[in-house]
Amino acid sequence: MPLSRRHRDGLKLADTRSARRRESGECALEWQRRVLSSVAGTFARTIPQFPSPLRGPMTNAFLLLRIADTIEDDAALSPARKRAFLGEFVEVVEGRADAGSLADRVLASLSDEATEGERTLVANAETVVGIADGLPRFQRESVKRSVRRTAAGMAEFCGTGLGGLDSMDALERYCHLMSGVSGETITELLCDYSPEIASRRASLLPLASEYGRGIQLANILRDRWDDRRRGVCWLPRDIFVDGTDPVASPPSSFEEGIRTLLGIARHHLEGGLEFTLLIPPREAGVRRFLLWTLGIHMAFLRRIAHNPGFRSTAEIRLRRDAWAAVVATALVVRSDRALRRLFDGAMRQLPAARAP
Repeated sequence: MPLSRRHRDGLKLADTRSARRRESGECALEWQRRVLSSVAGTFARTIPQFPSPLRGPMTNAFLLLRIADTIEDDAALSPARKRAFLGEFVEVVEGRADAGSLADRVLASLSDEATEGERTLVANAETVVGIADGLPRFQRESVKRSVRRTAAGMAEFCGTGLGGLDSMDALERYCHLMSGVSGETITELLCDYSPEIASRRASLLPLASEYGRGIQLANILRDRWDDRRRGVCWLPRDIFVDGTDPVASPPSSFEEGIRTLLGIARHHLEGGLEFTLLIPPREAGVRRFLLWTLGIHMAFLRRIAHNPGFRSTAEIRLRRDAWAAVVATALVVRSDRALRRLFDGAMRQLPAARAP
């Protein structure tokens, strides 16, 4: 398939940036930070909160998963093509396939909706994988294991269409594979970094999945109309009255289903707060990353709770007051009591927590 002008321009831009990085001797950490800001502005602001030994592997893990996510999200790719590309991407990450060849074919297949940042990231897949290969052994194995498991999950679910998922159990599995696994990877990297955190590993790991699943479910509830435009729906049919297309349910039953999912998301995010509070208070940077991510997603859930039938993400866009509340956690980051009080106040605006 011949490359469109936009695709050729994307490749040319990526090649130019790579050349400049080599000529200037730009360090891998700085290059990753710059690319991250072009594909995920929020994470570009929160990942630097980690201690310096963790910023590189955390950024690298996110960028690798973002390449897989670009493949999964693209509406121009058939499920079979997505599965093939995702399988080959895992082979690339594990050193058994050529990154450049895969990048060329993925770039040639992406729709025009793919952003310049996404194209640049895909075009530089070899660089991102190379940075992963240069990580210390434990970090490298943890990052690659996360990519392997999450990409396999994407391949498992990439045939999902507008009819949604079969059940809440399927949604829970999807949320775990897409984000719960990342929570577990963060935990493993934190345990490798800090013996004190490692002593709490058995308590942290189950809550790490809760943390990730809550964030993923909040994203699904927030992005449901954007997803629908791409031809996919992640809502579970068994939560809605008619058990078919969730969005086709009568408005009253649809909104009741959304409230049920808000309660489940609250349950997971409450577990995410417990996960955060297990991190020693002196690790304020780690806590800030976790708290800011939790706070942002809770703010979106509150917007949805006030308007469960919203028809556009513009209707639930965060305002300055919501962002201010998120940033306020920085002032009490070391106080478990203050953080509980702050988050309890925010949670009260959501439906009662319920287990899935």
